[in-house]
Amino acid sequence: MERINKIPLFDPKSAQYILGCLMHTPNLIQTDKYILTVDDFNENNIYKLIFGSIYNLSFAGLKIITPQDIDISLSSVTNSYDNYIKENGKELVELIYEMTEEYDIAQFEYCYERIKKFSILRELRKNGIDIKSFYNPDFLNQEEEEIKFNKLTTKDILNSLRNKIQLIENKNVSKQADTSHNASVGMRDLFNYLKLNPEVGIPFEGQYIYSATRGCRKGKFYLYSAPSGGGKTRTMLENACAIAFPYIDGSKIYYRQQHYPVLFIATEMTYDEIQTLILAHISGVNESKILLGQCDLEETYRINKALEILESEEFKNNFIIECIPNPSIQLLKSMITNYILNEDIEYIFYDYIFSSPGLLDEYRSINLREDVMLMMLSNTLKEIAATYNVFVMSGTQLNGTWEGKCARNANMLRGSKAIADKIDVGMIGVKLDEDELQMVEIISQEKGTPNIVIDIYKNRRGAMCNIKVFKYFDYGTCRTKDLFVTTQNYKTFELTEILQSIPIIKDFK
Repeated sequence: MERINKIPLFDPKSAQYILGCLMHTPNLIQTDKYILTVDDFNENNIYKLIFGSIYNLSFAGLKIITPQDIDISLSSVTNSYDNYIKENGKELVELIYEMTEEYDIAQFEYCYERIKKFSILRELRKNGIDIKSFYNPDFLNQEEEEIKFNKLTTKDILNSLRNKIQLIENKNVSKQADTSHNASVGMRDLFNYLKLNPEVGIPFEGQYIYSATRGCRKGKFYLYSAPSGGGKTRTMLENACAIAFPYIDGSKIYYRQQHYPVLFIATEMTYDEIQTLILAHISGVNESKILLGQCDLEETYRINKALEILESEEFKNNFIIECIPNPSIQLLKSMITNYILNEDIEYIFYDYIFSSPGLLDEYRSINLREDVMLMMLSNTLKEIAATYNVFVMSGTQLNGTWEGKCARNANMLRGSKAIADKIDVGMIGVKLDEDELQMVEIISQEKGTPNIVIDIYKNRRGAMCNIKVFKYFDYGTCRTKDLFVTTQNYKTFELTEILQSIPIIKDFK
């Protein structure tokens, strides 16, 4: 056996700090944020004894655990107490208690992360997995090894392993359906979980779309389709910006409760074309003025404020742009998976599903039909959303059958209607023509005049389906306003429940 397999993977100093902090704040052990077990304290019996005693006393309700409390707790178990005395446990407990009387939570988290990393490495080693790429205590330059190990996180270690497994799986394994389950198993837990955690994602732009779809739900794949030049990219970019950034209106900045990083994969637009749209959305200044350099003083002021937001520490990494004019399924899967595992991206926008040369070349040797390849691409995006519990949104163009129709559905998708088979929400957005505008003329007089209508033709796990959402969309700033909702036959329709996103409003500094 190699010498490395005999070296204990354990840091006594970090363990001591953790135990001392738990004595002063026992409820740390009960929070979901920190997961600690006796196995985190290696084979060192004295640390396991101390932790076990702290754990029991914590759940007994003690607000502070003193060395005397641990002594009394262990004294009732003869063998444990004998080992405790023999290993100088009393002195150790008093030392760590005094050492952490005014502990630093940041130091606690550093020590916690360190002992958890060692726990993972011990488990990996026990299961025959080589750990030397993460930590090699037999390496000659131990100082260099410690620096490398300190930079690693538990996520880094596990994501590295997942990446390796993912690459092997991509090459060799097809996805299979899981086994069956009795319907009653876990149902009560599911009901109780949903009471505390309703299946609602972060908001879309526009309260009607948000209410109908319940927002950007993780684990789901949404599809937005439109005719060529109908605003697919701008609509998706609007929602991506709303997730990633606040926006400016007048002299106010409007924030969500929380903003999240997004990945935006463009297939037609260039990096700078997307940048100007982002700047227009945040500032509220029409993109055409930005492109022509014709902004007045007030607009220039808002643009500068938008640039400050984009460059701030809080938001500068919140929008990742990947421009891929010639995507393939394998390229997309590898790229998206990498961002999910290594960058913690949970909101992904892919613009848009089409028959690229890369996709056609990928399956040319097995002579797959184009519609089958497009379906496979759509299925891959759904699989990524479900496997990694992330939100994915993409788009398609429409074929010529949408014109002149009241009800719009998956039959109108260009290339393959099977693209919509696995999606969770399907929407088709078109610019309003005079005929359709006349159908809602009376409602428009009260609610406002729309310029686009979105048909929600599929809404898995949602009651609001086969409805039309009429909106005013500002193509120059990628901002939208919901006006009203109707049935497919243009009868006024009221959503049973309106979900609202209440922004946090701040004045310019």
